[in-house]
Amino acid sequence: VTGRIDKSSTLPEANDTFFYPSVYSSVVVSELFELPDFVSFLKLRGSYAQVAGDLGIYEATNSYNTGRYRNVPTASFPGRLENPNLEPAFTNSYELGFEFKVLNSRLGIDFSYYKNKNGPQIFTQPFSPSSGYDGILLNGRTTERTGIDFSFTAVPVRTDDFEWSAIVNFDMNENVLTSL
Repeated sequence: VTGRIDKSSTLPEANDTFFYPSVYSSVVVSELFELPDFVSFLKLRGSYAQVAGDLGIYEATNSYNTGRYRNVPTASFPGRLENPNLEPAFTNSYELGFEFKVLNSRLGIDFSYYKNKNGPQIFTQPFSPSSGYDGILLNGRTTERTGIDFSFTAVPVRTDDFEWSAIVNFDMNENVLTSL
């Protein structure tokens, strides 16, 4: 179990402190219960984690940009409008899975199901240049990614001096824009 509190100097003061937790647990069932002899190993696992992100330096404030044009120092007002209500971007992740080995660990399966919710993410909403600004940072876009990860392992040859193992892996995920 973890918990983290961050204070960001790049977010507006009203939303510059944020907390995000995580928890992970697994149980090796084959060590807790008497299973049939052909079962070598069985583990169940699950996790939840939240992470948060902020912005780079000066991205959320209206400060002058400096530069050079033909070797002459320049200063310009940024084109992006400041947003005093901007919040950190969060990602919530869930995962459930198991690992199962049989026949003295010569055959095995490792399976995971996961779901990640990203958002509301921070993005720039463009404006018409005639407004005097080219955009504003907003919280808004949310995406979800769900998927599975499946591995099949086999040890066709095992001697005292040599072991040949093979792994076949299959992954599938789907990304969906859930809100904008």
